[in-house]
Amino acid sequence: MEGSMKRDPRCSRISSFYSHTKLLENQVAMVSASAIQAELVQARLRVHELEAECQSYRKKVKHLQKKLGEERTSRLSRERQKIHAVIDDCENQISRERKKGQKLELLNYKLVNELSNVKSSAKQFRKDYEEEQKAREVMEEVCNELAYKVAEDKAEVETFKTESIRIQEEMEEERKMLQMAEVWREERVQMKVD
Repeated sequence: MEGSMKRDPRCSRISSFYSHTKLLENQVAMVSASAIQAELVQARLRVHELEAECQSYRKKVKHLQKKLGEERTSRLSRERQKIHAVIDDCENQISRERKKGQKLELLNYKLVNELSNVKSSAKQFRKDYEEEQKAREVMEEVCNELAYKVAEDKAEVETFKTESIRIQEEMEEERKMLQMAEVWREERVQMKVD
């Protein structure tokens, strides 16, 4: 009876895990989401800057083509090569930044998924904990009822035992009286015969 009233260690572990997962949800949601969002914003700003730089270089190329003409073809060619190298480098950087942004978005998606799974697990654990608590309360109620019933039955058995002893004593008295009556009857018969 006392054992059923003690706190179930599994309930304590589930309650502790639920508190821990709730704290984890809040921390992951606050830290991960804001950090990834900040990195995404920085990556997008960098992409825009690089695209602006590339646009600027393209304009310079066109301007130089008009200004220098055919006589400066050789020098323009070298400049153009340099600029194309810079543009290629810019485009490579843009490509790398885009890939980085895609990786960050994928990581964000995975974190959101994991957070969703943690929430789902926490919800299931909370449901299991509540069901177990209800079952424990029902079990305690049943145990209390059984204990009450046993006490009632014990009292009834004691009453029956007392009654049985009383009846046995009465029957023993009657048997003794019948024996005495039989002895007296035999004595009377003997007296009549004599």
